[in-house]
Amino acid sequence: MPAADDPPPPADPASAPRKLEGWVVLLVEDEPLIGMNVTDTLIEAGATVIGPVRTEVAALAAIDQAHASRRITGAVLDVDLGGHTSHKVAKRLKGLEVPFILHTGNWPEIRALVASLSAPVVVKPSMPDDIVDSLAES
Repeated sequence: MPAADDPPPPADPASAPRKLEGWVVLLVEDEPLIGMNVTDTLIEAGATVIGPVRTEVAALAAIDQAHASRRITGAVLDVDLGGHTSHKVAKRLKGLEVPFILHTGNWPEIRALVASLSAPVVVKPSMPDDIVDSLAES
């Protein structure tokens, strides 16, 4: 039996509450490796992930399809999608009142676009907790 002044045993990480438990998150990311990493991060935080989808057109279609059958409760949007942006996706999500974060590596170049969307920004490269915490607080 431990002594009264022994510190308590460390908490089991698997039993800790997951910040995105029950969320359905749309992931829009055109870089496959980043998409896989962010997907893993979201799943570990308890979310169900739709995507990653790589284009604005595919993201809009995913919103229409998923929103009809199960409500999307959050999204992570890469801003620069290889020559296009996720601006229309962000506007559609705003109209549906779905919280989202912008995940970008082109912060200086797209500052004006990001400001017009008034959403939290996580700059790449990012830590998994930055994505989860920003989305959970959005």
